[in-house]
Amino acid sequence: MQLLDLCRRTAAISDKGRGGSGGRNAERNFHGETREYDTHCSTTGPDARPTEADGTAERATAPDMIEDNARPGSMVGSDDNDGTADFVAGCRSRGCTPHVSQNNADRRSMGPGRLALLVLAQLASTALMGRSATADDRGLCFKNETPPDAAIQACSRLIAAGGNQVAAYHWRGAAYQRKGDYDRAIADFDNVVKSDPRRASAYASRGAAYFRKLDCDRANADFNQAIWLDPKEADAFRMRGQCSLFKGDVVRARPDLDEAIRLDPKSAVAYVARGMSANMQRRFDDAIRDLDEAIRLQPKNVGALTQRGVALRERGDFDRALSDLNQAIGLYPRAITAFVTRGLIQEQRGDVESARRDFASAAGLEDEAKKQVMGPNSLNLAQSRIAGFLTTLDEAIRRDATAASPYRNRAMLYEQMGRKAEAVADYRKTLLLDPADRQAAEGLQRLGAKPF
Repeated sequence: MQLLDLCRRTAAISDKGRGGSGGRNAERNFHGETREYDTHCSTTGPDARPTEADGTAERATAPDMIEDNARPGSMVGSDDNDGTADFVAGCRSRGCTPHVSQNNADRRSMGPGRLALLVLAQLASTALMGRSATADDRGLCFKNETPPDAAIQACSRLIAAGGNQVAAYHWRGAAYQRKGDYDRAIADFDNVVKSDPRRASAYASRGAAYFRKLDCDRANADFNQAIWLDPKEADAFRMRGQCSLFKGDVVRARPDLDEAIRLDPKSAVAYVARGMSANMQRRFDDAIRDLDEAIRLQPKNVGALTQRGVALRERGDFDRALSDLNQAIGLYPRAITAFVTRGLIQEQRGDVESARRDFASAAGLEDEAKKQVMGPNSLNLAQSRIAGFLTTLDEAIRRDATAASPYRNRAMLYEQMGRKAEAVADYRKTLLLDPADRQAAEGLQRLGAKPF
């Protein structure tokens, strides 16, 4: 039957009711009033939009109506003709609860018992809405710009509502990671990998969380899987290269960092990491070129400013080095490498008092070193600390091979990087110079090595 015919029949019935003889809207007379075509049929209007009615129109449009109007966590009611698999699936995919009326011979009334149950269910759904997902939660959850706590709450509501859980777990994991809660981030990425084992970005994200926990073995396993699934996963190449730097394996780091930059030439973090690797190899001109590009892309990158300061100092350009180091310290007052490097420049210039203050600041911040590595912005800072410390400690030992503390500090750094043989050698050298150095003795004990 054409909808236009239905409208005409309905109009005829309505005309009969206008005289006050009853009808569905006997208490309301719409005669002479303008109605909108979006909600009312017209049998005469030039813009009337009749469509075919084939008995399935309500079911066919139900999913779209659910998507446009129903909020996750709400209840959607339907009569028995809409109770098809598509309708139920549409409700569930949107995070709604389908409620289909019973199919029986008496269609005139739901009956007081069933009606009461439906009303109570709807009231309960409305009461819970404050704790359920809303349309705004998608926007809050699926954005890196959302503050971590707000993103976590929004994603949690989406997960509880049952809608698009894989994406919600992934974004909640990213929010936990931005907050520095790496264990919860890993748990969420575990859920993503379990549900979608071919999602390369999930492995890369979980690997990043492991790396921030300094667990490079698990991190590299995830980076390898991410790259196998998607050879264009630039972040996985970059972070695998950074893991190699952390272990002191500059040779292995370089190809990964080259590939990361080839895939994403606008990644300031990748240029910083490659610049650090060049500093560790004492290729200071190459380092400066990469760090220049990193600072062009991200002018306030503390790791880039610090590492360029290290390289410029090695090249003898003290003024420019001090400019970079001062800016780095201004941006991040706990930048240990920047204080140490600036102190070395002051010392070389004969400003002993300024050098002593910088070295004292670095020593006072030593307890903050772990926080610097484990914090939300740890990748640049951790690599900056490693590369910068190796350079400055090497320089300190060259200047005075009779001082014990540079050997001990370098041994602690080697130990953290997993370079056991070098750590043992430096701890032993420390004890030769200062037999009372307790930290060196404890370090050898941790590594299972004898003092001599």
